[in-house]
Amino acid sequence: DQRQRQQRSIWTWKTIPPEAGHRATFVYGASLTTLPTVETDDAYVGRALRFGGFRSGGYCNETNELWLLSIKHPKEGCVGPNGYSETIAYWEKIEIERSGICGNTLPMATPRAYHTATLVREKYLVVIGGTS
Repeated sequence: DQRQRQQRSIWTWKTIPPEAGHRATFVYGASLTTLPTVETDDAYVGRALRFGGFRSGGYCNETNELWLLSIKHPKEGCVGPNGYSETIAYWEKIEIERSGICGNTLPMATPRAYHTATLVREKYLVVIGGTS
């Protein structure tokens, strides 16, 4: 029992607000899909994709926005290129379009919320169900 308490005390929660200028738009009912962690020379970078969701109350105004959340945790004794020495978080909007007729661009996915999404073969974001 004491060993279990010691193991639980190792884990803590910490709020990491995104860096200024790197925040995603507000939505609810979106999916958040984890991606493999990337190791750089000075940090470990955990990543996740946020897709879709409602932008307005009353279950309306679905979106097809795709955002990448990155959480950088510096390696022991390393300082990041921005001079950071603690864990930082930031969002990046991913603009994805495909070519349509006569060179017009079309949205890559139908706007939706309350769906599920998963990463297949570390390459394809598969979105199933939800409202659109």
